[in-house]
Amino acid sequence: MKIQYRAVDVSGAESTPHPAEKWFDFVATVAGAIAAVMLILTFLFRVVTVDGHSMVPNLQHGDRLILTDVTTHYERGEIVVISRADDDPLVKRVIAVAGDTIDFQNGSVYLNGVLLDEPYIDQETYDVSPGPPDFPLTVPSGYVFVMGDNRGNSLDSRSYEVGLVDTHRILGKLLVHLSNSEE
Repeated sequence: MKIQYRAVDVSGAESTPHPAEKWFDFVATVAGAIAAVMLILTFLFRVVTVDGHSMVPNLQHGDRLILTDVTTHYERGEIVVISRADDDPLVKRVIAVAGDTIDFQNGSVYLNGVLLDEPYIDQETYDVSPGPPDFPLTVPSGYVFVMGDNRGNSLDSRSYEVGLVDTHRILGKLLVHLSNSEE
């Protein structure tokens, strides 16, 4: 047989925490919440600001984007942000993925020999680069071909300065678009 001992408050008074304990609990809760948000933003999401006009009319200069970087699989039509070693990141749309062949004819984009339906643009598209890459072009494994929606004002995969984009250089893909309230 075991005997259990319990402490019993016989005074009948309710125990109230010391004010310092309340303050410590509040600070610990806030610090924990801030740490959780920082971890989520560091490892799951990124917030970037659109700089420039290469994605007009769909994204405006100053718009904020929330990206997710938990994938390395990118699909045609997705908006991605690309890191550049010596310059600011680029916000572009994935036009072609590994195995796709891209070409330009009469102001239109052809993907795998079929005219690409691009409801997100309002102008014709031309090969703007005087040098490489040469078209038609087949995208190798581990790369994507990207272009801005404002085709006349976009530094993208049509240019030798950007070219095909290694998927390891993609910082993330668009999850949420927050419009700039000033425009």
